[in-house]
Amino acid sequence: MKKDQLDMFRRKLEAEKEKHQNCIQETQRITLNGIQTGFSTVFESLAEFSKTSLTMYNDLLTYSENAGKNGIPSYIEGSQVEENGSS
Repeated sequence: MKKDQLDMFRRKLEAEKEKHQNCIQETQRITLNGIQTGFSTVFESLAEFSKTSLTMYNDLLTYSENAGKNGIPSYIEGSQVEENGSS
């Protein structure tokens, strides 16, 4: 009788261990998927920010160069626009 109970508890223990392992694997899969999705969004945002920043910088350089050609002082630090319009 006790041997039968012991075998039954061992089977239950093994079944619970398997359920637990499956839960761990599912949690890891969901977490990894969430991290990958999150990083994808972060990198897309960084790429868009970089693209917009570059466009703004180029626009400022163009404005500075045109201001120098028209005799308007340039206020971009480090910008040296000469009278002939070259930097």
